[in-house]
Amino acid sequence: MKKLYRQSLVAISAVIFLFLSAASAKSTTGCSVMVPMMGTIWKTNEVVTVRWSGVNEGKIPAIILARTNEEGVLVDIAQIASDVPAAPGKHSLKLPANIPAADQYVIILKDVKKGKCTSNSFFIEQGV
Repeated sequence: MKKLYRQSLVAISAVIFLFLSAASAKSTTGCSVMVPMMGTIWKTNEVVTVRWSGVNEGKIPAIILARTNEEGVLVDIAQIASDVPAAPGKHSLKLPANIPAADQYVIILKDVKKGKCTSNSFFIEQGV
């Protein structure tokens, strides 16, 4: 019975670890982009909010919208904000109308502590 209990705890721990790993953003600086989350759908011409943690001093020089191309390489699509105050850990903006509807978009906080912080992938649809 104790062995089954231990195996269950190990299995539950593994599932929690995988969930948290998938939900967290890729980072080279200790920061995390929390929103948009994986699978989020943004619409052009609507106000969207980017949220992050781990960076709360100074400014974020650039917030970039990027997309993974067919070779799996991130390609910058548009700089959607610049010189954004790092505190309070969020920035709202109107998503430009000329952004193509597609999947595999990410947000990149550039030059955060001389590195970058990247969100998980999300979708963009054409808004009204």
